[in-house]
Amino acid sequence: MNSSSSTTTTTTSVHVLPQLEQGEAEQRALASALASGKDATVLEFYSPKCRLCISLVNLVRNLEKKNSDWVNFVLADSENPTWLPELIQYDIKYVPCFVLLDKQGRALCKTGVPKSRLHVIAGLSHLLQLKRRCRGNLQS
Repeated sequence: MNSSSSTTTTTTSVHVLPQLEQGEAEQRALASALASGKDATVLEFYSPKCRLCISLVNLVRNLEKKNSDWVNFVLADSENPTWLPELIQYDIKYVPCFVLLDKQGRALCKTGVPKSRLHVIAGLSHLLQLKRRCRGNLQS
C-alpha cells in the first residue's frame, strides 16, 4: 500500500512543479540525453494544453522503450520560457514538433506542421527511420 501512495505522490508532485523548475528539469534531461553517447535524441516540443500532444504520450513512451538502445526522447514545454532559445534555434512555430538531434546536439530534421494525429505519427516514424538508415550505414 505504501508503494502505491508514494507513486501517486510522485506523479502528483511532477505535475505541480513550478514552471521554472519544470523547464530546468527538462533542460537537465536534454543535457543527460546528449551526454549518454546514444546516436540520437528526439526533442519533443509540446504544450500541456494541446490535446494532440497529450494523445501522443503513450505512443512516444512505447517508441522510447522500443528504441532505447540508440535514441533518447526528451520533452520540451513550448510554453515555458526556459525553452525560448531552442524554440528560436529550431524554428518551432507549432506543436507537437519533434526535432531529431545527433550525438552533438545538432538538428538533423524535424516533423512538419501537424495536420492530424496520423500525420504526426508518420512524421515521427520517418525521423526514426532516417536516423536508423544512417546508423546502419555507419555501422556497416
